[in-house]
Amino acid sequence: GQWQDLEQLDLCLQFFEEVVDHFSQEYLQTQKLIVNINAALEDVHQTLLQSIKSSKNYGDQLQELNIKIDRQIAELSKNAGEATSIVELQFIIDKKLNAITDSIKERDGIERQRTIELDTTLQNMESKLATLEQRTEFYRNKWLEEKVKSDTDALTGLPNRGAYDKRFNEEYKRWLRSSEPMCLAVIDIDHFKKINDVYGHSVGDKTLQVVTKTIRKSMRNTDFLARYGGEEFVCLLFNTELRNVLKPLEKVKNSVQSIPFKVKNDPLNITISIGVTQLIKSDNVHTVFDRADKALYEAKETG
Repeated sequence: GQWQDLEQLDLCLQFFEEVVDHFSQEYLQTQKLIVNINAALEDVHQTLLQSIKSSKNYGDQLQELNIKIDRQIAELSKNAGEATSIVELQFIIDKKLNAITDSIKERDGIERQRTIELDTTLQNMESKLATLEQRTEFYRNKWLEEKVKSDTDALTGLPNRGAYDKRFNEEYKRWLRSSEPMCLAVIDIDHFKKINDVYGHSVGDKTLQVVTKTIRKSMRNTDFLARYGGEEFVCLLFNTELRNVLKPLEKVKNSVQSIPFKVKNDPLNITISIGVTQLIKSDNVHTVFDRADKALYEAKETG
């Protein structure tokens, strides 16, 4: 008894370690995502600030050039009016027009440079935003994978107890609105502790996997099957009345009993017991399960 207690305590500690490790990893991944998103957003922010600063500088330069051009045009008009001969007028016009042309060329050059820099800035921003999008998508997929893992039983690949509770609550709300009949079945592998004790946990695990595969194959695709815990499964049977599920569940029971399971060439006879009930208006996740569990107990008692 003492050794069994120690073994159970050790299993509990291992389970808690796994849970803590899982949440630590999830926290670190979330933290890493936030840090990466902040870094990418800071890049975009700095690019925008540089672009605004650059725009202001170019705006100031263009304003100065426009004032200079206006002044040069005014000087041309004033100097031309003061000329005393055609030759002097020609000289003044040529000189001033050259200065104005140079100023206009300088202004066009600044505007071209600004366009090039703006295009480069926009390309950089697009690249950084694309990188941010890729990072976000990567971590979103990682998060979804972790979410699926957290809702899945690692050994059987079935939805776990938490996933069942969520699904039941969803289906229960839908059932209240539609009033379509829904049944709940609780399935238990008979004498599973004996299998573990006699043949070891590896055979017990293999038994669970084989039974899971057989039950899943025997159920309808629309039925929701989950591992409730240990050797116990729970199944939601939708749009089905109690009188119509008894024969299909009997077939499930017979399918498991017919599994040609052997351990070191010794045949191992695996059987299951099933308790099933139909939902009533006053039910909740606990009452309907308790009723099906009671029916399971009666099935085991009567063989």
